[in-house]
Amino acid sequence: MIARIFKLTNVLAAAFFLTIALSGCGASSENTVPDERAPGSERKASAPAQQSGQAISPKDRDPNRLWCNEHGLYEDECVICHPEIANKKPVSAEARDSNRLWCNEHGVYEDECYICHPELKGKKEAGSTATPNQAATTEGGAVQTSGLFCKEHQLPESECGNCRPEAVANLPVGKGLKVRFASGESTNKAGVAIGSPISAARSPAAQFLGQVTFNRNQFADVTPLAEGVVLEVLKDVGQRVEMGEVLTTMQSTEIATVRREIQQAQAEGRRASQTLAREQDLHVRKISPRQDVEAAQAEVAVYQSAIEEGRQHLLALGLTKEEVAALLSEKTDSPTLPVRAPFAGTIVERNATRGQSVRSGDALFQIADLSTMWMEFSIPENQIAVVSTGTTIDVRFDAYPGLSFDGEVEWIGASIDTQTRMVKARAVLANSQGILKDGLFARVTIRGAMTNAGLSVPESAIQDVDGRPVIFRKLEDDLYETLPVELGAETDGQVVVLAGLAEGDLIVTQGSYVVKSELLKGRLGAGCTDH
Repeated sequence: MIARIFKLTNVLAAAFFLTIALSGCGASSENTVPDERAPGSERKASAPAQQSGQAISPKDRDPNRLWCNEHGLYEDECVICHPEIANKKPVSAEARDSNRLWCNEHGVYEDECYICHPELKGKKEAGSTATPNQAATTEGGAVQTSGLFCKEHQLPESECGNCRPEAVANLPVGKGLKVRFASGESTNKAGVAIGSPISAARSPAAQFLGQVTFNRNQFADVTPLAEGVVLEVLKDVGQRVEMGEVLTTMQSTEIATVRREIQQAQAEGRRASQTLAREQDLHVRKISPRQDVEAAQAEVAVYQSAIEEGRQHLLALGLTKEEVAALLSEKTDSPTLPVRAPFAGTIVERNATRGQSVRSGDALFQIADLSTMWMEFSIPENQIAVVSTGTTIDVRFDAYPGLSFDGEVEWIGASIDTQTRMVKARAVLANSQGILKDGLFARVTIRGAMTNAGLSVPESAIQDVDGRPVIFRKLEDDLYETLPVELGAETDGQVVVLAGLAEGDLIVTQGSYVVKSELLKGRLGAGCTDH
């Protein structure tokens, strides 16, 4: 009995110690669990820090800041999409540029603060490069600059044309926006062809149709300055005349009227002079007052003025001083009015006939200096850039095979004809041989057009984006660049590019509308910053 009790006591003691041992093991296990779960604990603690933006309701979000829907933060705070934000070191107060405003709220310069000034993001110049401290490499191998990066197209946002096609309107000539396709095969299947621009010197020279006209700076309508009847015609068409040579004479009533007025003034003037002499004699003998002498002097001056006015009238009608003196000394009642040549030239048209009644302003003759002639021609709207003032032209006529005339463009019209879409231009041609005739048709070639600066591309390579001509340059199989360019003349399906393109560039020559469609596709939906 005692032995049984002793055994039972030993069993109970062993169970007690086993319980204590097991309790110790459980405590030890509990103490090690936190160490194993520490990383998970840290992850749970960090999650609220990353997702704190989820507490901001859509109506309370800042409309001037882009929102990352994927991670529930503002884009300028999302270090997952933009890890470069976390690596950006703050600028100390001592190191700040005193000439630039500082944004204390966000810790950057005002001209870099996209939060306060979201418009700066669109104005950032495309193609900017990053310094070694600012650059980072994405998983796809693209270089990510210190600005926002488009992970969808693996491009800096400042260069991503897929997401920012509206930026083309503000690009300077030669700067571009990149466009990335889903794959290089997509452009091949769409029929995109690649080529290189050629020198514009290989383009054909510009030619225009022209017509010879009189040099209007050396051309005149000869008209009488008073009404009258033609008495005699002294010159005919084709005759050369010298300046001042009489072409015809007229009988004019106006000449007779002026002569009569002068003769009346002369008679009254003689009487007034006699009165003055008598008044002066009486005044010397103290019989007449001084006022009478002065009145007589004034009357003489009036008649002398009337005589001089009549003389100037006759001179203005075309008479010489000798002819005026002869006219006033004659007693004939039929004075004549000569019509003279205003400069040396050739009579090209005559309208005067003997006995013809003419009025002031009627053209009796036309005189032209034929030593030079005008060449007038019209330039199509798309070739205006080929011609400028001072451009040398080569003119040839079917009427004179083998002969050519050189000239220089002296005038280009200020407006385009709304019907023909052409602008008029004019050059001066020397006519020393006198063989150029008014109305003669000619072919005008712009000399130097073959060496016009610029590159020539097919018309199909040009696309219009927001009113600007652009060309697409190939960078990679799936990557193209939109380049605004300056265009020149267009001839036979070829367009001259004056600026914005290099001769060795690979450009889209066929199917450029495909790249344009990919560029503008971003306008149909959200851009990369709206994830």
